[in-house]
Amino acid sequence: MKNKTRRRPEYRSGRPTLTREAIGRAVLDLVADSGPAALNMRALAARLGVTARALYNYVDDRDDAVRCAAMLVQAELHLPPLDPPRWRDSVRELCGALRAWYARFPNSLRLIDAGVQASAHPHMLANNEQIFAFYRAIGISPAKAGLAWAVTITTIAGHSEIDAWYGRLPDTEAEEWAPTPRGQLDAHPELDLAHTFAVHAAGPDLGREAVYESTVDMLILWLDALRNS
Repeated sequence: MKNKTRRRPEYRSGRPTLTREAIGRAVLDLVADSGPAALNMRALAARLGVTARALYNYVDDRDDAVRCAAMLVQAELHLPPLDPPRWRDSVRELCGALRAWYARFPNSLRLIDAGVQASAHPHMLANNEQIFAFYRAIGISPAKAGLAWAVTITTIAGHSEIDAWYGRLPDTEAEEWAPTPRGQLDAHPELDLAHTFAVHAAGPDLGREAVYESTVDMLILWLDALRNS
């Protein structure tokens, strides 16, 4: 009879046992609720219902706990099918997947900063391979494929901060937002704001979705230029 590898029980005395994955998920939950500044070992222990000392049996410190979270985040990015003949539609679908990914893990961008060296999850490496193959298939050179992916990520990552900002606005303001409220313009009659008044009067559509769609349009135009350079 073959020996079976013993696994740590998922629960002990009615409480979930600690694992690096459980710690990573608690990091993400804590940061989503209270922001990155709230993350410390005591707060994390309280979230898990354990002592801070118990955490050190699984992670070295706060940064190591963040690494656990980073591995979980990387594993949750699921790419859509990428079809070179319809590459513009594929880029839109890719951006939608990235946007949903960032929305699923609020504040994770600010949590996983340059000071924390997180390992690359195999799933993320496979994603990168798929992306580079797609960009090369649409005519972007190997020398620029990395740039194309980096700009795609940072463009949507940056927009995720705008999404979060819109999310903090009242619903009416989030749907109909002007560059400067009319009342603030009227408060400064001494300024020549003719162009600002003209833009304001035209009723620009700066709602959340309009800004996002324009951002993706801009990215696609840039990628098209990269293909032909």
